[in-house]
Amino acid sequence: MFKKSIKTAMLSAALAVGLCSAGSCAAADAEFSLSLAHSAETNHPWHPACQKFIELVQERSGGRIEFNSLFTAGEMGGEREMAEAVQQGTLDMILIATMGMSSFDKNLMIYDFPYLFPDYETAYKVLDGKAGQLVSDSLETKGFHVLAYLENDFRGFSNNTKPIHHPQDLQGLKLRVPESPVFVSWMRSVGANPTIMPYNEVYSALQTGVVDGQDNGILLSYTHKVFEVQKYYSLTNHIYCPAPLMISTRIWNELPDDLKKILTDAAVEVRDYQRKLNREYHAEYEKEAAAQGVQINSLSDEELQEFVDSARKIWPEFENSVDKAVYDAVMQEVNQ
Repeated sequence: MFKKSIKTAMLSAALAVGLCSAGSCAAADAEFSLSLAHSAETNHPWHPACQKFIELVQERSGGRIEFNSLFTAGEMGGEREMAEAVQQGTLDMILIATMGMSSFDKNLMIYDFPYLFPDYETAYKVLDGKAGQLVSDSLETKGFHVLAYLENDFRGFSNNTKPIHHPQDLQGLKLRVPESPVFVSWMRSVGANPTIMPYNEVYSALQTGVVDGQDNGILLSYTHKVFEVQKYYSLTNHIYCPAPLMISTRIWNELPDDLKKILTDAAVEVRDYQRKLNREYHAEYEKEAAAQGVQINSLSDEELQEFVDSARKIWPEFENSVDKAVYDAVMQEVNQ
């Protein structure tokens, strides 16, 4: 049932978008011809979400907005390269995870605080409310207009050595991590050896033993085929990772108000669609990974508290790196 529904959704979206996902298709009389890129594989829920977004915008704009390209994993480089391309004007829109983007805007560090969000509902309250808007306003000044916050996943640890039940189990493990000062500091504090590298290099690094493991959610771990070269996956759920759908501020400022509304409304609709799809994909991919022999473990309440306690110790180190208004607004929403 699950596989059929996913394939059907992707096929219908692909048919509606037509050749836009493969190359140029903009109508000659389109007022705006846009490119969109995301960093995931096509079997990740980001892909059908982007296809649906393109379909809605083209239909509702009556062809005034057309998408000439939909780039997927690696086609436009890593997430840093894609973000830089938006700033430089060689790419119009991106859907990428916030983790590792703090070099573009320090306020994004707030989302890297381990165990900031205890559940999806708290994350949505922050991202879709005043606190999330403050971060969006900050990104606007860096050249990115946030249309809506989609999501990546709650992150866990995979490795080839042992199941992770306690923070001390990470000691000595060489782990690939994203370019996040907050996360790197936490890993060092528990004795791990964090190694920063782009995600498109992770598979080969795991396969050749350059690193022992990596930190990511079930979705990216499965779709990037990490489970082919990893034995263990631990559902530590240490970081919820938002994924903003963003358009170049320069282009946004050129759009008339009616087209801005079409883009925003479509993004919010796709946000809700993708969040629901995420849960379905996550459940299926976790089941498939276990069937393939990956040993997946959850944490007991006591074990989870050990991780929370270890993570909260590094929060004060980065409190002043985030604008006070942003920090206070987020902490108020998560009741910290």
